[in-house]
Amino acid sequence: MSRQVVDDFLTIIRRQQLGKLKIYLGPCPGVGKTYQMLIEGNRLRRQGIDVVIGYVEPHERPETIAQIADLEIIPPLVAHHHGITLHEMNVDAVLERKPTVALVDELAHTNAPQSRNRKRYEDVEHLLRAGINVITTRLAAQLNAQWYAVYVRTPDESVVKIDAEVQRRVLHTLEAAQKMGGLVILLKHEQVAQALVSFIKDYGITHVILGRPGKRRLRPFDRPLHDDLIRELPGVYLTIV
Repeated sequence: MSRQVVDDFLTIIRRQQLGKLKIYLGPCPGVGKTYQMLIEGNRLRRQGIDVVIGYVEPHERPETIAQIADLEIIPPLVAHHHGITLHEMNVDAVLERKPTVALVDELAHTNAPQSRNRKRYEDVEHLLRAGINVITTRLAAQLNAQWYAVYVRTPDESVVKIDAEVQRRVLHTLEAAQKMGGLVILLKHEQVAQALVSFIKDYGITHVILGRPGKRRLRPFDRPLHDDLIRELPGVYLTIV
């Protein structure tokens, strides 16, 4: 057996041993990223999954604090910087506890100088390498890149075929994206998937954030949109929110 084959097999094994990462991405503070992360943590706990809070910032919101009550919390690392007391995730304690899932708020956070790593995403990388699955949160604006809000209008969604309330919701969403720094793109196409695939390839997009599909009856042989994107864009990261 060649050395290349052995190395490839070892790479596959290591990838299988890595933890999985899920990110709740939001356009601005206060939209419920932390709350949704905690709801999922509680749902997993009720299903018998070993879940802990590695770090959470409740922002004194009662509904968020209520979701913390039944979850195990890893005590934070206390640091002092210029007379200010700071709380950071205790990476070593989470690694020692080794849960199945760790909830870690604010992925883009910059740690206190005494911390093990400069950035929280580096802390998360340590957890993933140890085989711990991580659910985290992040603001879209922290991606530090131009982002696009793309709306594909099909013939079934012409002005005369959708009601005024739906039109208002679409317009409100696009206006909100524009105010938050997104570049709004309007496309017309018979197939949403084909339009998005062409746009993503033409613009060299590497990350796609797709809204979770609503409950609707699919016609025979219809596939969910994300299935088409995964098949046609193997090199693109796809996140469903």
